[in-house]
Amino acid sequence: MLAAAAAVAVAGLSGCADDPQPQLEIQALDEDTARSTLTESGVVIPPGFRFVAGVNNPTGFPGSPSNYVRYDGPAAVFAEPQPMSDANPAFGAFRDTDCSSPLVVQVHALTKLGLSCTPTTRMQVSQAADEPNDQAVPPGGKALVLVAGSGVSQLYVIVQGT
Repeated sequence: MLAAAAAVAVAGLSGCADDPQPQLEIQALDEDTARSTLTESGVVIPPGFRFVAGVNNPTGFPGSPSNYVRYDGPAAVFAEPQPMSDANPAFGAFRDTDCSSPLVVQVHALTKLGLSCTPTTRMQVSQAADEPNDQAVPPGGKALVLVAGSGVSQLYVIVQGT
């Protein structure tokens, strides 16, 4: 009897595996939705930055989606990111990194927002203070990525879903 029940359970589970999962596509975020999402996540965008684009990556499971947003601001912020750190005290200090960082490589959505990595790309990252340095952003984690652009500082905000 127990073996029969186990066989039915396995058959039911394997039947579920045959059902194809719908492919969830990255969706665009408008400025108001991006602002609301970041506010709920405790991320503050200092004055002087303008919204460029945002995307949302649904999980397909219960939980929150991942959100990625880009802002452009004054070029001087890259050289002196302290005001950004002051606005976001839950994050650690900005530190230099490059395009090979697991934090950046992991997030393909950043290229959809305009991140272009070359051997000369200058980049800094700040993660929530309790997260390991320069590793992939864990579920529920956050990171700020500053990139020196032509006359601007590009700010990429990563809010990983759960």
